[in-house]
Amino acid sequence: MYTFLTGDSSALSNWLYLDNQAIWFKFLTLEIEVIYYYANVDRTRISNSKIDKLEKKIDNVDGKIDKVEGKVDTIEEKNNTIDATLQQLLKEIRELKENKK
Repeated sequence: MYTFLTGDSSALSNWLYLDNQAIWFKFLTLEIEVIYYYANVDRTRISNSKIDKLEKKIDNVDGKIDKVEGKVDTIEEKNNTIDATLQQLLKEIRELKENKK
């Protein structure tokens, strides 16, 4: 094992693919499974990053919607105040007209 790890290929020099087809098939199958696994890991990581980006965009849009809703509420309150003021002014104008007669 030591010589194999250090780069001595003499232990493998007599090993032929045709003589050991079952081992070669298992080795090839393992390599394909490893490649498939890493491809799935990368695909999952990429899709998760895209999901994170989409969630950030959704949060940003939700924040903008909340901000717009707050502005709409403020505008409605101001509109109600203006309506009440106009009603009061119209009432005072009518009273002044009646007093003038």
